[in-house]
Amino acid sequence: MFILSEINWLYSKGTVSETMISELERYFNIVFPSDYKEIIRQYNGARPKPNLVQMSSGKERYIRSFLAIGRQHPDNMIAINKRLPLPEGVIAFANDDFGNYFCFDFRDQINILVVFWNHESRNVEKVEKLLS
Repeated sequence: MFILSEINWLYSKGTVSETMISELERYFNIVFPSDYKEIIRQYNGARPKPNLVQMSSGKERYIRSFLAIGRQHPDNMIAINKRLPLPEGVIAFANDDFGNYFCFDFRDQINILVVFWNHESRNVEKVEKLLS
């Protein structure tokens, strides 16, 4: 998904322990992709630069920031996901500037996708790749 060496991470809220990641996975009853775990271990709630992603439709979207892990953060990943009317098996992990979310789509356990959830249409669209 991301090439970490090519990304600058701004405004990190600290690190996330393996215990916190395990608790989050148990809460959602899933296993996060390893590259996502690597990101949140070091850059909890941070903003990536570059942050441009290409959608399957060819449209471009921007990631604002990854959702923070930890109850001490008011808009943490669990709190956000409780509020959103996401399809079952879709879990938000990052947002844009307009109330939309980048999510993991776990509905097919073999082929986990990264999707963009539009809050107005409530539709999801596959993310193709991160652009520089």
